[in-house]
Amino acid sequence: MNLPILDLQAYEKDKSTFLKNLREIASKIGFFYLINTSIDKNLNEKLFK
Repeated sequence: MNLPILDLQAYEKDKSTFLKNLREIASKIGFFYLINTSIDKNLNEKLFK
Protein backbone atom coordinates (compact mmCIF):
# COMPACT_ATOMS: atom_id res chain seq x y z
CA MET A 1 0.00 0.00 0.00
CA ASN A 2 1.31 3.45 -0.89
CA LEU A 3 0.70 6.22 1.60
CA PRO A 4 -0.83 9.43 0.29
CA ILE A 5 1.34 12.54 0.23
CA LEU A 6 0.12 15.91 1.46
CA ASP A 7 2.14 18.99 0.54
CA LEU A 8 1.97 21.63 3.25
CA GLN A 9 2.73 24.33 0.69
CA ALA A 10 -0.65 23.56 -0.88
CA TYR A 11 -2.25 24.77 2.36
CA GLU A 12 -1.02 28.29 1.68
CA LYS A 13 -2.39 28.24 -1.87
CA ASP A 14 -5.80 26.66 -1.24
CA LYS A 15 -6.63 26.02 2.41
CA SER A 16 -10.09 24.58 1.87
CA THR A 17 -8.93 21.97 -0.65
CA PHE A 18 -5.94 21.02 1.48
CA LEU A 19 -8.13 20.59 4.58
CA LYS A 20 -10.71 18.60 2.62
CA ASN A 21 -7.97 16.24 1.41
CA LEU A 22 -6.47 16.00 4.90
CA ARG A 23 -9.85 15.16 6.43
CA GLU A 24 -10.58 12.51 3.81
CA ILE A 25 -7.16 10.86 4.05
CA ALA A 26 -7.07 10.94 7.84
CA SER A 27 -10.54 9.43 8.18
CA LYS A 28 -10.21 6.75 5.48
CA ILE A 29 -6.54 5.74 5.75
CA GLY A 30 -5.25 7.33 8.93
CA PHE A 31 -1.65 7.76 7.78
CA PHE A 32 0.06 9.99 5.24
CA TYR A 33 3.34 11.65 4.36
CA LEU A 34 3.48 15.39 5.02
CA ILE A 35 6.04 17.14 2.83
CA ASN A 36 7.39 20.70 2.70
CA THR A 37 6.89 21.25 6.41
CA SER A 38 9.91 23.56 6.78
CA ILE A 39 11.03 21.50 9.80
CA ASP A 40 14.80 21.78 10.16
CA LYS A 41 16.50 18.62 8.86
CA ASN A 42 18.87 18.52 11.85
CA LEU A 43 15.93 18.55 14.26
CA ASN A 44 14.23 15.81 12.28
CA GLU A 45 17.36 13.64 12.42
CA LYS A 46 17.67 14.15 16.19
CA LEU A 47 14.06 13.08 16.71
CA PHE A 48 14.65 9.76 14.96
CA LYS A 49 17.92 8.82 16.70
